[in-house]
Amino acid sequence: MSFQYTDEQLNFLNRGYNVYSVNQDFVDRKIKEGEKYQYIVDKPDDKLLPNEENKIKTPDGQQFKVVKTCSDPRTGFDGMAVAPIVDGEPDYSSVAVVAAATDIMTIDAVTAVFGDIDLNRNNGYYLSPQYQVADAFVQEVLDDERVKQVTQLSGYSQSAYVLKVGAKYGIPTTTFNAWFHYGSLSKEEKEFIKSHPGLFIDYRKTDDNVVALGPGNDPTWSGYDESLGTIYWTAGTSHDITDWVFDEKTGRVVDAKTGKTIMSGPATVFAQSARQMEQFNSLKSKW
Repeated sequence: MSFQYTDEQLNFLNRGYNVYSVNQDFVDRKIKEGEKYQYIVDKPDDKLLPNEENKIKTPDGQQFKVVKTCSDPRTGFDGMAVAPIVDGEPDYSSVAVVAAATDIMTIDAVTAVFGDIDLNRNNGYYLSPQYQVADAFVQEVLDDERVKQVTQLSGYSQSAYVLKVGAKYGIPTTTFNAWFHYGSLSKEEKEFIKSHPGLFIDYRKTDDNVVALGPGNDPTWSGYDESLGTIYWTAGTSHDITDWVFDEKTGRVVDAKTGKTIMSGPATVFAQSARQMEQFNSLKSKW
């Protein structure tokens, strides 16, 4: 059975110390501000320089090997591919690709705010200019001879465009605080999401104070329809990636009001089963 990423692990990989830190300028800035950051790199152990790291450890003790990184100064895209370390070795059949949210200090505001202008890609809705780079990076990871399978995508805020990438390639995707226009999905991408419930999870705050400034906290304004079934809500105003609470046993997102996991036990089991079946079908297609 493939490694199953928890919400907590994905959330942690989306944070500044991790995926943002594939960007050298970001780390340099943080160090100048007096913070203890390391450069996240995809180098082998014997090639690491001082203050470089090629492994990430999540709060539950799970370690991940950094397989590949990408930092694009033109669009501000920063991303990484990681593999869980199982029995001392990277599990390349369970690779995840994580895309950082936009770091407004890395690129100019115009690039961050104005989206892709190709109507064949955005379908008349806002789509981050980073989408194309993310798409190409996922393809690059898929083509890596070490990688047997990419089983998870994840993003935060503006990098929730990974939902579109996931729908294109048929890869399960989990996002947090999504700044994303569902209208940018193609007809085929929407149909894939609808026919594969449980593969796409979009965790949102009801009164997110940053999303309110863009696509808004009513996703129907930006092309969402309930038949997609991807959005899971909890109360809150914070857009901070660290302001999520997780169940200690399962690592799943906990609802702010009830203290229970947002996805029920049966729903979680169904989602995991759906993901495992999709992974099996993907592997079978390569035989």
